[in-house]
Amino acid sequence: MITKLRSWGNSQGICISKDMLKSLEWTNGESVEVFTDKDRIIIKRLEPKKSRKNIKELFSGYEGEFRAEEIDWGKPEGKEVW
Repeated sequence: MITKLRSWGNSQGICISKDMLKSLEWTNGESVEVFTDKDRIIIKRLEPKKSRKNIKELFSGYEGEFRAEEIDWGKPEGKEVW
């Protein structure tokens, strides 16, 4: 694909064809990293951030025994609110 730099506000931009994005399986709104390497501009798709798991997801499949117990952490040492 050959394209030209075009003005885009105070910057310059290029258009990437729909076919090229489709071949990469990239979709509108995805985050990318753009960096240079000598005389090249490299555009790399960022891996989506994994969401934090909740307690049920963390322990799914756990077959051990669970027994709730209280832990004595000692007296407050600073300005903790208990």
